[in-house]
Order: sequence, then C-alpha cells, then structure tokens
Amino acid sequence: MGDPLRIDLPDQRTEGFDDRPEREPILIPRLVSVAQTAVVSLNDISEYGPFERLGHALAVDYSDELKRTKIVATHDGREARVTTETAADAIQAALPLEIPLSASTAALVRRVMSVKGVQNRPAEVGAAQRIVQHLVDAMGDKAADHLSAFADRCGQRLAAEVATTLRGLSPAQFTYSDDVEVLALTKTRESRKRQVAGHADGSFDKAFAFNGWRKNLYSHAWFDTTPEFKAANAIDSGRHVVVWARLHINDVPIRWTSEGRQYNPDFVVIEEEHGKRYGWLLETKADKDLTSAEVVAKRRAARRWANTANSSPQVGITWNYLLVGEQDVEDAQGDWELLKGFAQ
Repeated sequence: MGDPLRIDLPDQRTEGFDDRPEREPILIPRLVSVAQTAVVSLNDISEYGPFERLGHALAVDYSDELKRTKIVATHDGREARVTTETAADAIQAALPLEIPLSASTAALVRRVMSVKGVQNRPAEVGAAQRIVQHLVDAMGDKAADHLSAFADRCGQRLAAEVATTLRGLSPAQFTYSDDVEVLALTKTRESRKRQVAGHADGSFDKAFAFNGWRKNLYSHAWFDTTPEFKAANAIDSGRHVVVWARLHINDVPIRWTSEGRQYNPDFVVIEEEHGKRYGWLLETKADKDLTSAEVVAKRRAARRWANTANSSPQVGITWNYLLVGEQDVEDAQGDWELLKGFAQ
C-alpha cells in the first residue's frame, strides 16, 4: 500500500505547465556573446581573495606609517596642495587630507582600468568597481583615511595585483555585448511524465513530474537525478527564497567554449535578504565529475556570466553561481543555507 499522502494522477500524453501568476517573476539577464580576438577581461576574475588580502595589508602598513607622517593640506582659493612633513615624534598621529571615500574609490577604478589589456567598456568598468570594493571593504573603517593619505601607492599596488591576476588567466575567444536585456522566465513547460501530487516523502522517480511546491515558479518540476530532486526540496524550503525554477534548455544559455557550445545550469533561485535581492544559478554534479575539465570550464564560464551580469547597470540584483556535488546535497540535509555554504 502506498503512502496515503501521495496521490498518483492519471498519465498524460503531453502536458503544458505555465508559470504561476501568483508567483513573482524571475527576471534573467540575456547576455549576447560576441566572437573576438583572444583577450582577458576583468569579468574573468572570480576570486577576490588577493585583493582582500591586499586591502588588509595596506591597512596595517599605512596605519603604522600614519603614526610617523603628517599630511598637510593648504589652498590658495583655487586648488589644494598637499605637502608631507616627517614628524619628529615617531608616535605623532597623522592628520590625513580629507578626500571623500567616493573620490578615492573612483581614482582606484581608473587605475584598474588603466592596466594593460583592459578594454574601456561599461562591463569592464563594472568589474573594476567590484574589485575596488573588495579592497576597500577589507581596509575597514579607516579606508577613507588611508586612501586620502596614500592614494597613489594604493593605486599602484592594486594595479599590479590586477595585472598579475590577469596574466594567470587564459584569454577568452569571445566576449559579451554591453547591451544586456533582462527577460522574464515565462516559457511553458511540456512533459509526458506521470504527474504526482506532493514530494514531501522524499521518494524520487525520474518518470514523475512533482507538484506541491511552495515557491516554484511552475506547478510541476521533474528531475534527472536524486541530487537534483533533493536540491529542489532544499531550495523550496529556503527561508529567504522568493521564487525558483528548474531550468530547461535555452532558459539561461551560457557559452563555455570558443566554438559556441552552451549549457544551462540546473536551477535559478531568487532570494531577498535585508531588502536586497540575489540571483543564484545552481548546478549539481556527481562527485567524480567535479574536477573534470568540462565541469571546471563550465564553472569558469558561469562565473564570468554572473560577473558580466553584475557589471551591467541594466541588472538590478546580484548574481552568483554555485556548483555542488552529490555529497554536498546529502550533507545539507534539506537546508538551503548549508547547501550554499558547501558549494564550490
């Protein structure tokens, strides 16, 4: 005898499922790839640890130096002049020129954009702003003081770190157009799978289309693997999740080879926390495949997609990419926050 809470509905030949009108729409950036001579892009940078460590180091170094150096600002009514005085007392506190943090960060963005090979395009400017923000955040509460006093040297060190990072990346054979269109996910889902009301008992069958979701954009969803099914249950129970969907072919096409091959991640998830919205693209893989050349290349391409989307002024939320293995899904035990934490 089956689970009394589970109701098997009649088989269907082909059933269409539209997005549910009571759900919030899922707005996804549509990026257009353009073939080009191999170049590197700031949007290829997805690891910000080097810039955060640089920010910490600069804050410590310049805190020490500010105890020995006094910055004096004078003006003649038309322009400011800055002179440096070496304090006789090694512990004399410095009085840095009060330059607004916004002006200092703008100057750092210009330094990053001046790195050899960086193209002067809006998408690159957005990526430069993101890199600078990581550095400034790492400098802490005294970032404005440090940058006021040592803007040139901070800029030199940051530009050198960016150049070093770019040299370690493989040039891409394509870029994305600066024209980004944001489209709602509204495609009708069609399936010949057997419809099942409910999914809470955790039983998975590839032949079923499952109903009973609290936050799915569509009434039914079907999956290829048990980890996908379990990941969907974790997402659907996420405290901050607004809406999600199981992605199908060409929903979020991400180009991952120079020949134009594309792939779509498994899920798109929209969250809202502290008044800010986040978009997540989630891919589940067998543990044995996580380090394969193809999966690594797709992960790099998806991170570049997210970085490019985040660099566009047309995109109003922050996008991220998550790659999880089957053991990650098991260890999360249906907890979306844990699953995000385990992701690569």
